[in-house]
Amino acid sequence: MAEGDAKVKHPAEKAVFKAVETVVDHHPLWNAAVKSAGKAGVLLPKNLGLPGPLHGWTDSRSIPDIPEQSFRTWWKRTDGGTR
Repeated sequence: MAEGDAKVKHPAEKAVFKAVETVVDHHPLWNAAVKSAGKAGVLLPKNLGLPGPLHGWTDSRSIPDIPEQSFRTWWKRTDGGTR
């Protein structure tokens, strides 16, 4: 099996990967997701765990805060970090 060819076995994992694939493949959806992530990030509790069988995954991982603005927005605003 080549790198990147791992088999996804759990139906919930398959559904999540399919949803991510759909968003990434459609630029307007991706741009909306990136823009809304910063706004939604300030509303989410800091110790938010995933529900059900995925809860153990978030118990053992540190999830970083979502920045208020995307890298692209910062890049445009600061002219590539020069101002």
